[in-house]
Amino acid sequence: SLQITSQSVSGMRNVAIAEAHKDVQCVRDGRFAGLREVLAFVFTRDPADLKVAVERRRPHVTARQLLTARIETGVVKYEARFFYDILYSAVKSLRLDVPETLAGEIRIASGGISKTTITPQPDDVPEGYVAWNLSGDSEFLGARQFVLSWERSTQELEVGKSTDYVLPNLRPMNVDRAWGQIVVSKAETLDIRAAEGFDGLRPIDPQHDLMPGVSVADAARAFEFHDAWNLSITTTRYELEEVKRTSIERALVRMVVTRSERVSVQALYRIRSAVQRLAVTLPGESEFDNDPLYINGEPKSLEHGEQNQLFIPLVNQNPETPFVLELRYTVPGDHRQLDLPTFPGQEGLQTDPAIQKVELSVYLPNEMALLDAKGPWTNQQGDWYSKLNRLPGHQLSDEHLLRWVTEGVGMQSQHATTFAVDGRLYSFTTLQPAPPPNGSLRLVAWDARALNLVVFSGMALVGLVFVRRSAQSKLIALAIIMIGLVIVGVFAPTFAMQMIDGYLILAIVVVLVGWAVAGVVQRATRAESTPTAPEASEPATVETPTEGQSPFEADDENPEQSETGTNEGGASDA
Repeated sequence: SLQITSQSVSGMRNVAIAEAHKDVQCVRDGRFAGLREVLAFVFTRDPADLKVAVERRRPHVTARQLLTARIETGVVKYEARFFYDILYSAVKSLRLDVPETLAGEIRIASGGISKTTITPQPDDVPEGYVAWNLSGDSEFLGARQFVLSWERSTQELEVGKSTDYVLPNLRPMNVDRAWGQIVVSKAETLDIRAAEGFDGLRPIDPQHDLMPGVSVADAARAFEFHDAWNLSITTTRYELEEVKRTSIERALVRMVVTRSERVSVQALYRIRSAVQRLAVTLPGESEFDNDPLYINGEPKSLEHGEQNQLFIPLVNQNPETPFVLELRYTVPGDHRQLDLPTFPGQEGLQTDPAIQKVELSVYLPNEMALLDAKGPWTNQQGDWYSKLNRLPGHQLSDEHLLRWVTEGVGMQSQHATTFAVDGRLYSFTTLQPAPPPNGSLRLVAWDARALNLVVFSGMALVGLVFVRRSAQSKLIALAIIMIGLVIVGVFAPTFAMQMIDGYLILAIVVVLVGWAVAGVVQRATRAESTPTAPEASEPATVETPTEGQSPFEADDENPEQSETGTNEGGASDA
């Protein structure tokens, strides 16, 4: 805090401080740590004289201010934090000018600081302000800070209405530099913005641009100032709507229909939830495996409730981080109705969770043929025909769905891949499925061998009925069959695609070969049974009457000749 300058030097020579310590030990020897060397001289045996002038340095005061305003319905809470950096010399007190309307409401929240109103008021006090002196147990030197707080009651806003709040300006005085920042936070039902006409302020990012050592977690707006400023905040109230506290982003349910009329189920859900206990309801008569519940591949314990309702503990789950929930159980039944687990709402806690896309993989025994699927479900794969008829090159697997539902989640184990499956895979998908029975999948399946027998029998019957018909009739019959398959494909595509396979083509080929063989046999039989035609006799001569003669006269003139001819003819026959 002192400044020393040499006025007169006699018999001495000014040197650097480092040179003075080079060969001579310092008599201070580590004492007086608060002092620092500023001048150094060397002298000999000759008389020496030194005169110095000592002056106390003027204090250099820098003031930073962080004004925080939290706007709530019916009240505005203020907090002003001041950070002072006092260099060179100490000061006994600090002057702060505050609005006169707030002088009786402001409280000093920092210990060891007292306030007094300056009497009489200085001449430079702005109109509408009061000058305070802030003092402590000792003089202020170095870094010092203190906090002021107060509240202002306001009228409660109606939904959809707006109002303006004028933020107060507290002014540190007698400082070398003053600057600060304003941070505004709000209740979640309010929306805030700076009113038009604010001056002396620069908008900043409240999450990244605040002064060092300061953070306001729920800050909505922030400003910075370096001079006089004015600011009003326009506040609008809105009504909150209840939102889903649990979101099921992706789901994969795998069901294996066994020959013993039981269905083995694995249900995987990718979930974000803000509740501590998530309710789930399983189909009736469900039976659990040894470890029915896994979260991110780790086993967890289920909590049992009423009416087959279960609760999943989510105490340590971050609402912003998704997790994978896995359930395993078996339920009596078959393919005729497949019910999924449901996540009901919890009264007073949350409504029904939001469910996005759900994938359903159904495994039927190999001897079963799927004829129809009923319910609010559709097939996802474009190669549905290949899946139904097992064309070469088609891979029956849903491993890509396992990767899809666990994508981006840190799984602690590969337990989800250990679920045993068997049979032929059929895939379905839906969005936001309804609870059972409206959201259930109902399958119509029949024994594949019986279906093939029916196809062969039907084509054989057609072949027998039309075997003796003309080729045109046979072509018409085949055309009617093809048209019928097309019509069935429009109204029952799954059944039609089960029919149109290699067995149907083989049956048609057998019928065509049978018709061809029958046609050859029929032509050979007709050729053997047809008799040889007799030789044609010469035609009898017919006498033509002359012109003007009656046709009956010619016969009457030669009766003998006629009789002779008859006799001769009779003798010839004899």
